[in-house]
Amino acid sequence: MPTNSDGGFASVMERIVDLAEDVATDGQARRGAVSGIGVALAGNLDSRQGLCRFSPNLPDWRDVDVAGPLTKRFGVPVRMCNDANCAALAEHRFGAGRGTTNMAMLTLGTGVGGGVIVDGRLKIGPREGMGEFGHIIVDPDGPECGCGNQGCLEAFCGAAGIARAARQLLQQGRDSAILDLAGDDILAITPRVVSDAAAQGDAVAIEVFERIGNLLGIGVTSLAMVLDPDAVIIGGQIAQAGEPLFAPIRRTARVRARMIPFDADCIVPAALGGDAGALGAIALFGDDDLPEIQPS
Repeated sequence: MPTNSDGGFASVMERIVDLAEDVATDGQARRGAVSGIGVALAGNLDSRQGLCRFSPNLPDWRDVDVAGPLTKRFGVPVRMCNDANCAALAEHRFGAGRGTTNMAMLTLGTGVGGGVIVDGRLKIGPREGMGEFGHIIVDPDGPECGCGNQGCLEAFCGAAGIARAARQLLQQGRDSAILDLAGDDILAITPRVVSDAAAQGDAVAIEVFERIGNLLGIGVTSLAMVLDPDAVIIGGQIAQAGEPLFAPIRRTARVRARMIPFDADCIVPAALGGDAGALGAIALFGDDDLPEIQPS
């Protein structure tokens, strides 16, 4: 269901509880009692306490209690984790990373998220900052990111960055199907519009993905040098652009990964689509390393 984030924390939390009620009712009818609730949430969390410290895309979500309303309403344990971490866990358990030992995942959407699997386990770190690949700095003088920093990978490769790159090329007077697909409204350009234009062979759209893919390739190379992964999974709505995006990512990684023999062919699309976050939230209950908030 739509988040309706403009309503603020209380409104969104009410919608989450209502949705959980619907799912629990359906689950009880078909499978028996619900034993726990998993939450996948964008932002920096204190999942041990059930808190969201900060979510850049949800207004006024600072130091708010997410698990409390759920444990109070349903009386069952809650586990929660960053949505990109949940997606990584799901892809490792059920998707494109199944069978790997060390794996990294990037999720490309409104922002750029990530998750890390080491020795077959999801790792989140003591401050739950592991896998924040979107905030690798790729240009210290680059555009401002939603996190408040400058030049983050997310500032270039998130949805706003892709739309901005397309607008910059069009403002040079370039002919492109992008504007037609956006209804002749340059402010209506989205990654989906750019992707649709690229699928038609549009030169400007392909150039946008070349630029974005090159920067993502630099980011992937950096994380490969740190993590030495068996696979790098890339998912999210923007990844649905396919080869116009993946080809420059792999090409850049092949050129730049020099210290270790990193195989760029291990950079592959995610398999679970929009279900990854929810499946990962479920999978949190199969990992005893991750915290569980009990009803008070």
